[in-house]
Amino acid sequence: MVTVTKMNTSKKTLVAFVFPSRGDRISSRNGCRSIATQFKKPTVPQIVRIEFKHPTANKICIAGTFNDWRPGASEMIWLGDDRWGKELSLLPGYYEYLFWVDGQWMQDPRARASISNSYGGKNSVLVVPVPGSQWRWLLRVI
Repeated sequence: MVTVTKMNTSKKTLVAFVFPSRGDRISSRNGCRSIATQFKKPTVPQIVRIEFKHPTANKICIAGTFNDWRPGASEMIWLGDDRWGKELSLLPGYYEYLFWVDGQWMQDPRARASISNSYGGKNSVLVVPVPGSQWRWLLRVI
């Protein structure tokens, strides 16, 4: 059985499709992006490791809805071999983010999903799941 919930936010309307198992297949129609996440309320922060590869960067930060879009709050560490990394402690949920590379916003090329932002670009999407949850939901921006 599928449960559909419509949620209105200040800028977007989100429709959540809830499925009882992980095996259900979902397709995206009309150019809408679907993002899978867990259904339960967040309980414990999860450690999320993010890596980004850039051959010429001197400084990279990550900013998003998890740190009020403040690039300086989450500076990435150079790992060598053109790779940069950062560990974030995040509650389960849906987050939008971008990389701040030498003063320029850049999308994550490895992100599984993206969403249009109010500046005419796209934000990368990160979904932090609830460990052990058997329920999932899909957010579709309409």
